[in-house]
Amino acid sequence: MAETSDPMRDVMANWSARIVAQKAAFSEIRFGEDGYFQRAVKAVTPMLESALWAKPSGDQIGRAFLEVLPTLLRSEETQRTNESFEQLITKSETDFRSFQELEYHALNPINLRQYPALADWQRKVFLGAAKPPARRGQHPNVNFSRDSAICTAIKRLKSLGFKAYRNKASPNISACDVVAEALGKCGQSLSYDGVARIWENQDTVKAGAGGKDLAEGLAEQLLAFLSETKRT
Repeated sequence: MAETSDPMRDVMANWSARIVAQKAAFSEIRFGEDGYFQRAVKAVTPMLESALWAKPSGDQIGRAFLEVLPTLLRSEETQRTNESFEQLITKSETDFRSFQELEYHALNPINLRQYPALADWQRKVFLGAAKPPARRGQHPNVNFSRDSAICTAIKRLKSLGFKAYRNKASPNISACDVVAEALGKCGQSLSYDGVARIWENQDTVKAGAGGKDLAEGLAEQLLAFLSETKRT
């Protein structure tokens, strides 16, 4: 029997391949060599695009995963129990974010076998007895993927010899300049000053994901999810 396609798994596998490609692109940057700035822009651009917020009509499954990712990272060390899923299910009746979190956990067949409450909730969703609540206002993590991708890019550029900032008299060759130019190629308008403010607040960005940046957190989630589903 042919294996059916799982949209979320396909998205996550695609991201995994992108992470590998991004690391290869950064390995080709030689700080100070001719053309190094543009090579850096070329390496950073797909990293920012892969955050999916760059395109308003981007992959909605991927967008949903990125929105719920901070919650998943913060709760990763929390012991899951059938009772905790029952509480989350109750909360999901009025909280859209909790409904998204349940959708993510229900993707893993191991969770469905281990937690009857989650399996019962998935059946109700399938039958239409459980539906997502109305979504009110802007998602609290709407800029998490953007800001975290920016911080990850700057951190990598710094490891290659770039300075994060520059003063007004210096050439526009800092890591923040690289990211600002790459954002322009993604169709996003964010100045050097805007990028610099996000980097200045990097601790706040990472605190939203339990102290991890997007690349670190997403890689952990990808490996855990794919390895578990392969065993089923």
